[in-house]
Amino acid sequence: MYSDMPRPEAANGPDMGARRRPPLAMGAALYLWAVVSLIAFSLFSPALGAFLQGLFPGMDAQALSLAAAAIYYLPFVLLPAALAVRRAGSAEAARLNGMRPLAMLGMVGLALCGLLLAQYVTVLWMMLLEALHIPYASTGLDLPTTTQGATLMVLSVAVLPGVCEEFLFRGAMLGAFERLGTKKAIWMTAILFTLWHGSLAGVPAELLTGLLLGYVAFAFDSVYAAITYHTVYNTALVLVNVYAAAAPVTAEEEALLAASTFEAVGGWPGVLALAFYTALLIWAMRGFLRVTEHSRRMHGIRAVPPGGEKLRAGALCMLCVGALIMAGIYALDIVALLSGGVA
Repeated sequence: MYSDMPRPEAANGPDMGARRRPPLAMGAALYLWAVVSLIAFSLFSPALGAFLQGLFPGMDAQALSLAAAAIYYLPFVLLPAALAVRRAGSAEAARLNGMRPLAMLGMVGLALCGLLLAQYVTVLWMMLLEALHIPYASTGLDLPTTTQGATLMVLSVAVLPGVCEEFLFRGAMLGAFERLGTKKAIWMTAILFTLWHGSLAGVPAELLTGLLLGYVAFAFDSVYAAITYHTVYNTALVLVNVYAAAAPVTAEEEALLAASTFEAVGGWPGVLALAFYTALLIWAMRGFLRVTEHSRRMHGIRAVPPGGEKLRAGALCMLCVGALIMAGIYALDIVALLSGGVA
């Protein structure tokens, strides 16, 4: 996606390698903490929901969901990342730099294209899983029917995750893992981000999105590029689903929903059309990324070359434990689906 070699005209640009960064062990610990806290929150979320309903009897489902999301994301995702960055004295490595309005607008367009691409890739992936007889669970949302409910859902599903997850993954963790090199750090955070979401059906989309988020944070030298992309992506996804749920469903559409994904897209002609649109979107996004790459090099934003440090046993162990826990959740979901249980 980019070259690690600096250009001569960028010689006076920011020295990415000289930045103070969180230790690799701290980045690994942040990921393990994110995994453990996510599982703990999932286990206790029914009790938390009952507590909030007892405390605020008049709150609707969307307001309760926003309150629960805030209770999880702010102290368990955002705060540890912020403390790690502050403790390491590495706010610069976390890329807390502003962005120009035009660059922000570009992130909005890229996020909308990225959402379409992710949806197309997900459909193709689901067809492959069905062809291989690998079960997967579709993660449905309790969609609101009012404007107020949609607004609250955007805050809980788009804004909070967009800000908190990006500050964790593309801020603190990317800054820490860049000790191994920028390219490795982008791939590592993308893979860990994908595992953390725990959705088999969403693996290709999450991986693709994670790579794009890591790249734009690096290319614009700003975590706010990733936050903008992530927030717009999730907001558009919520609004599309809310609009689709409000539209009347015909008998033909009901039949398609009950059919396999291959049948729902119209068989092989539909698959070919989907592949064509996917290639077209990749071509369009690649053009934008080429412009971004040129701008990045002109501004002297250089990648950290690999080979600076090695991942020591302690950090590697924490990453492996976190990854294995999430892989175990994938496996348990598949076993539950195969046995006819609820994943």
